[in-house]
Amino acid sequence: LPESIDELSNKLSPFCKSMQTVDETKELLGSGGALWNARSILEPHPHFLIANGDEIYFPSDERVLQRLTTEHVQKTNLCTLLTTDHPELLKTLKAVWVDDLGNVKGFGMEPPASGLKPVHYTGYKVFSNRIFNWLPAGESNIFYEVLRQAMSEGETVGTFHVKNEFTA
Repeated sequence: LPESIDELSNKLSPFCKSMQTVDETKELLGSGGALWNARSILEPHPHFLIANGDEIYFPSDERVLQRLTTEHVQKTNLCTLLTTDHPELLKTLKAVWVDDLGNVKGFGMEPPASGLKPVHYTGYKVFSNRIFNWLPAGESNIFYEVLRQAMSEGETVGTFHVKNEFTA
């Protein structure tokens, strides 16, 4: 629904330093492919915030996205995910699995190792432009293909966790 996205972007643009949209209606590229498609827009920036277009989440703290970005830059992560708790986690929602420091160790319904905590990904993430070193051209999944590979080769994917955003 690119027309709906454009309409929403126009309404939100007065509140943003800059905003650009990329139309994927001709070919769905997956979450990684969408970034690759927007590479010329995003790569010149050392860090950039991405919000999933198929999720709606309005944080209760209006500064949370600024705090997410600040933490991402300070920790020099490849990517930092905004996470929270959710009553449907591991029932109907897949988890992001994190260690005690909030570093991502895996994704899905099953933990990749013992001692990890499941958290809910809200749809917001901040990337370093280093992500383009890991992205293949064309379709890809940012979590299961790109970030998983980058983490296996030493990159850090972190979380910025906010509590009590969703209740049962």
